[in-house]
Amino acid sequence: MSNIYDYAYELERSIRETAEYKRLKQAVQQVKSDPNASRLFDGFKRLQIRLQEKSMRGEPISRDETQQIQQQMQIAQTNPLIAQLMMAEQRLGALLNDVNKIMSKPLEELYGK
Repeated sequence: MSNIYDYAYELERSIRETAEYKRLKQAVQQVKSDPNASRLFDGFKRLQIRLQEKSMRGEPISRDETQQIQQQMQIAQTNPLIAQLMMAEQRLGALLNDVNKIMSKPLEELYGK
């Protein structure tokens, strides 16, 4: 029997070959090549990461912070390159969620739903 890590690395290579990954990769390159889009997206991502880290530490996220991230997202999405990147992220995220569900089936069967 093959090592499970060999399968995991094969899965990683397969994900890189999907249309979803290729679209996201292209969208990221397009955003990075446009200074305005890159600046907007970087600002949004920095804020998003800061709030995720805060949440992971168990700290509450204020109403102002929630409004700030929503405003940043709305501003960022007005840029067509960023909007395209976010859609590509969502598609790849959906694919990865589906794969994760498949990989989690053994635990679901052990513990029940």
